[in-house]
Amino acid sequence: MTPPRNGPAPTTRCCDRRFAAGLTRCCGCHKVATAMKRARSARPTKSNRHRAQEIAQRIRELAGLCQARGVPLTVQRRFILHTLLDMGDHPTADEVFAEAKRRLPGISRTTVYRVLDALVKLGAIGKACTPGSAARYDAGTHRHHHLVCTRCDRVMDFDAPSLDLPVLPSVSRLGFQINDYSIHFKGVCEACSRRLASRPGLATRRRGSAGRG
Repeated sequence: MTPPRNGPAPTTRCCDRRFAAGLTRCCGCHKVATAMKRARSARPTKSNRHRAQEIAQRIRELAGLCQARGVPLTVQRRFILHTLLDMGDHPTADEVFAEAKRRLPGISRTTVYRVLDALVKLGAIGKACTPGSAARYDAGTHRHHHLVCTRCDRVMDFDAPSLDLPVLPSVSRLGFQINDYSIHFKGVCEACSRRLASRPGLATRRRGSAGRG
């Protein structure tokens, strides 16, 4: 008699289940898993060991969120979260798609957009919206704020404990309940400031063209 296996039973990949059911079309999970494995092996293990542990922890957190909501932890969700964490910035959906397609050429724009929205709804990632600019996706889920460059649209994380306990306005008369908040500070980033300093006439010309418009 075969001794009982310790720990959870091995997970059957969705493609295996589809083939067993007589469906011949592959959902692509094998390709996504291969791309994730290739991305992990391409990174130097010594300098990125801590980063790999952080990503593994975030994947475990995503699994918990999916289980709590009763939704499957698909390889596409793991792959897009992994890609966003590797990018380490606040990319737009198009930028996430470009990086995901570089790693997995067969992935579609629709899939990336759909998975990003699903991750936001699950609370696995954040979404920073600035008027006049494309929405940007934030891998950080802790309480933090943002610095937004008005020239290049770059978004940077900004931790300020003094802003974490503000006196929130009363909006009960509007029938609204505040659950969370973040503050966006607008200005000019260091890189754009250096460019402006090296070309003094640039800001003047841009202000003039904006006035004529």
